Amino acid sequence: MQQQARGTVDAEWRTWDYERWNERLVAYCFRGDGSFLDKPVERIPATPEELLEVVGDRSAAPEDVAGTFVETVLSQMPPGISFEGFCGDYRGWTPFHDRPPRFFAALWFTCLVAYGFPPGDDGFHARMERLFGRYQHLRHLPMFWEDLASWIARRASSSDGYRELVLPPYDSYRKIIGPSWFLAFPHRRDRHTLRLLLVQRDLVGEEPPIAPVVAALEENEASFGESFRRDLEEFVDNFVEVGADVRESAFWRAIRQEALPPREESPGTPEEAMNVGLMAFTDDGELFPYVACSDRVRPPAGFSVRDLEDEIGGFSRFLVADRPGEAEESGMDGAAIAALEGRLRVPKVSMHAGRGVLVFRELITNEYRLVGAPKRTKPT
Repeated sequence: MQQQARGTVDAEWRTWDYERWNERLVAYCFRGDGSFLDKPVERIPATPEELLEVVGDRSAAPEDVAGTFVETVLSQMPPGISFEGFCGDYRGWTPFHDRPPRFFAALWFTCLVAYGFPPGDDGFHARMERLFGRYQHLRHLPMFWEDLASWIARRASSSDGYRELVLPPYDSYRKIIGPSWFLAFPHRRDRHTLRLLLVQRDLVGEEPPIAPVVAALEENEASFGESFRRDLEEFVDNFVEVGADVRESAFWRAIRQEALPPREESPGTPEEAMNVGLMAFTDDGELFPYVACSDRVRPPAGFSVRDLEDEIGGFSRFLVADRPGEAEESGMDGAAIAALEGRLRVPKVSMHAGRGVLVFRELITNEYRLVGAPKRTKPT
């Protein structure tokens, strides 16, 4: 497979100031077009890999981009200026203004921390303290999110190309950090573990059944991190066991989101929606599958995109599984395996894989695309 040469890096993002980061994050998270505008934002996947999409430099290391972003945010809050002090300085802004609030990049920062940045086994507040070098009081954090949602709602209703932000329901356990926590939930490896479990138990869909999902989570509780287990326990105690409406649970909303198939950006017509496919290339007589896509596809959590050197079969990019510290080829293999197992949604791939034999058609020399599989014969 032909890959984009290293060294052609647009490093402009390295010099972005806070205002530029804020502007780009608002546009990235909330701007949309076409039928995608009808889909509200219920999740903010705040990961280092997601920042590669924000800056448009897919050749950069996610840790480098995240580090630059974090340093820029922290530079706005030196000793003497707290997180709340910075965000609460609205400078005359209200949800009725046309310009976006200056505090959104700081809110996205809290989602990144909730996701698990910087790496470690400590909790949200401890990670915040590690980054700032001092404890941060966040009692007004829900208010900042509510003011942002009010501003977004006004923009979404005025045909400005914004998607509505629907905040998670109030969580009695995570009273203060709940919006940041559950917009970015599940976190780190828990997201991959959850998705794989839902696929394996055939629980993927618009409305996953509550009892089988809870049973699967409790049976595999040891596979999840401590924070996830605590949120699961709170959900079972406060909703499942007392028969409360699970639609009011921030935890369950996040589970439902993870059970949904990944969406493409502005899918448009059915023909336009076919923007991802299983390809393969040959090297020394061996066939190596990979997941190719167009530049319209936004990768789901746990995956990133890289550019092809030349467009092949209408595809200009390919997907890799996020595997920090491992070679890119490992990420390519991971994405292909995820597609074959049904954990990464690629049209008809897992169905064809279930038949045992995949049929590829050569597009150009040494480059192939999956076209189907032999039909099953009925037993006699």
